[in-house]
Amino acid sequence: IYEIPTSEPGVITLTMDWSNIDPDLTPPPSYRVMFADYSAELSGTANTINNDFETGDYRLYAWNRADNISMDGTKASADYPAGQLGWLFACATDIAIKAGESHTFRGPMEQQVRQLTLVIETTGGMVDRVESISGTLSGVAGSYDIGVGTHDSPTDVELSFSKITSGTDAGKWSATVRLLGVTGT
Repeated sequence: IYEIPTSEPGVITLTMDWSNIDPDLTPPPSYRVMFADYSAELSGTANTINNDFETGDYRLYAWNRADNISMDGTKASADYPAGQLGWLFACATDIAIKAGESHTFRGPMEQQVRQLTLVIETTGGMVDRVESISGTLSGVAGSYDIGVGTHDSPTDVELSFSKITSGTDAGKWSATVRLLGVTGT
């Protein structure tokens, strides 16, 4: 019997990069990370994970929970009738792991939900008689696949306009909606 020195197992340091999100937004308090057979809810910018993975190439996915958006695997689905979408951020990147070694990986988080505000100016002699304005925005993406980066499931989103009562746009009407994306033409 020989005494064989044991070495510390390697670790994976995962640093999430939030530089590509709107500067007015803040990163969410937590996010889900998934690669190989690993899946965990993490928080903060940098996390370490014990490297007990087999040597290989993997696809790393990360995303946060967002209001009115459900996840099934790597597919995000928006529930527009339920209300305003929350801010979804996601990442899909390839990583190569050598078993037992230490690695550092960067996960570039991308903002997936954008806010659209439409402003309408009514004109003509009947402007004061307009009581409400509603509309429908078609071609809105109902789903987004983080794994392949595609938008799908075209849907219509109802718009409800409100009259602007102050500022330079007073008298105009506006509607604001957050979108997972657009699809089709």
